[in-house]
Amino acid sequence: MKVLISGTARGGGWPVPGCGCASCARLSPGHRRPTEVVVTEASVPLTGSAAGVPSHAPAPGPASGTAPGPALGAAGAVRLPLAAGDPPPPEHRVSATADGLVLVTPGGGRILDTTASPVSPPSSPSSLSPSAPVSGPSAAPDGGRGDACDLVLMDVLDRPERLGDMRRRGVVDERTRVVAVDVDHRVPTEAELARRAALWGVLAVPDGTVLDLAGPAPARAPRPPRTLLLGGARSGKSARHR
Repeated sequence: MKVLISGTARGGGWPVPGCGCASCARLSPGHRRPTEVVVTEASVPLTGSAAGVPSHAPAPGPASGTAPGPALGAAGAVRLPLAAGDPPPPEHRVSATADGLVLVTPGGGRILDTTASPVSPPSSPSSLSPSAPVSGPSAAPDGGRGDACDLVLMDVLDRPERLGDMRRRGVVDERTRVVAVDVDHRVPTEAELARRAALWGVLAVPDGTVLDLAGPAPARAPRPPRTLLLGGARSGKSARHR
């Protein structure tokens, strides 16, 4: 299963059109486009490495002078987030959970979109399960991953503690790729976004990245050391910290 992440920003993109804040002023228009992800199990040429290392190529589309990309036209491709009123694609199942919408592909891949709005029920009631269990996934009897997701799309700038909760419940495990989406001027710079993503074990990829979920997930970066500084007022704590 391969995933084209053609956009990663909230709303109108980052920088936000018409916004004069310092975060938006640092970036050129169209730096990050509104969140859009295409999932396919067909053969799609990678623009990044097969191990899931992000590519820094510009996102496909009019701005880059390239076609929308082979994933957009591939048979069985699914575009996320699912548009309101659209039924799930054929042979795919969508379940509404407390964490968001879970898309299950014909090959068994599980993708959780925590930013998605509920979709309308399709003609086949078995494709959408609004009453699906909302608790954490159960462990597989054979020691497998149970219902752990292969990919999670998450606005980590909103409530990052949700990610820790999903890890505790087994929705996210060591093989799950968590991708930051709906990024915007709530973070001051790309460098700060990268710092937070590394701390939380999240991929902050540029627009146009292709992930191959068949390969191993990248190892989480080691957590930075934390130091507790004690002392009274005007004792030089800030100088020692620097």
